[in-house]
Amino acid sequence: MTGRMQRNGLVLLCLAIWLGICAAISTIGWVEVWSWLGVPTKFPPAFADMRSVQGGVLSALQGFDPQIENPADPWGRPMNYPAVWLSIAGIFDFNTELHFLIFMVVMVVAYVGCCLFLIWRTGSVWIALVLFSGASLLAVERGNNDLAIFILLMVASFAPRLVGVAVLAFATVLKIFPVLGVMGFIRDRAMFAIACIACLIVIGFMWSELQHIQAGIPVGAGVSYGSASISGAALVKAGISINPYLISALLLVSAAALWSGRLPLPKLRLPVMDENVDRLFLIGGAIYLGTFLLVANYDYRLVFLIFCMPCFIAIEDRFWRLSILVAVIVASNQWALFSILGIAGAGINILAKCFVFVTLASLYLDQLLLILDRDGVVKRKLAMSE
Repeated sequence: MTGRMQRNGLVLLCLAIWLGICAAISTIGWVEVWSWLGVPTKFPPAFADMRSVQGGVLSALQGFDPQIENPADPWGRPMNYPAVWLSIAGIFDFNTELHFLIFMVVMVVAYVGCCLFLIWRTGSVWIALVLFSGASLLAVERGNNDLAIFILLMVASFAPRLVGVAVLAFATVLKIFPVLGVMGFIRDRAMFAIACIACLIVIGFMWSELQHIQAGIPVGAGVSYGSASISGAALVKAGISINPYLISALLLVSAAALWSGRLPLPKLRLPVMDENVDRLFLIGGAIYLGTFLLVANYDYRLVFLIFCMPCFIAIEDRFWRLSILVAVIVASNQWALFSILGIAGAGINILAKCFVFVTLASLYLDQLLLILDRDGVVKRKLAMSE
């Protein structure tokens, strides 16, 4: 069987599984199917996260600021999305349930389509495993708008650079954290400067909203990642108070030690990547590393590690390649591990997320230094480690 046939077969298999999930939901029920898949549900109604936007439209019509008070939300949650989503909801008429559901289905289909494209491009079962991981399924079940950001940043990674910058700026309008994606354009100084300026202008216009948005984001200790999340989990589960900045510092020091090559481990080498894979890696890596250090994040944001998977798959050393890929799968399935192994499973999941952080940070540092290396210092370091 040729490589092309294998890739096509893998894509068709993934597509068939998704169609099977959709068919099961329509016949068995939303809660039953997602619970069987190991995804914690928030229902009714379906696509709970985007319901805060749908409710926000009605709350705004009633005279409320939905970022502060959102009584029309099914769970009474403030809308922790930028106000531009109210305009989007108005354009697509979220008040009509059918229109809302069509919007959500299109967003999910586009997300799955982006993942299937990467699976076809790489022929990798590993990306398929992440596509069906707990983190990815949680993003779909909740209908979180990280899916829309994923789609836009995917476009930004493959589009011409100026178009990519415009798409990145639009993604930042929709949700602040895509600003980290400016790192995807660091190879071209002019484009990088344009991207930074565009995103800073966007954030400047949205500055007054940021406090309300941040206040509406709960900091969880479960089904989440980040230094703040680990700190919260240690306090809630073990009664141990750990400063999240200390956790961040330890992880960064570990990454620097790994990058230096002084640990008694095989050398972790950055693989050769083409322009699109390079931009995917720079964007996805910046989002995971940046959000890990800055805030607590629900696990659905782990889908951006899919952007780094083509790089991980290309790592030549078998030990590191398999270690990182397995760690990504373990990191993306906290709820399943907790359901099977209890607190030990949650601990394994946290360790996997930290391992991914350290190894990704080491690779990312290599990539940045190689891009910025004028005097050949990094190239000489790599040559000496041969």
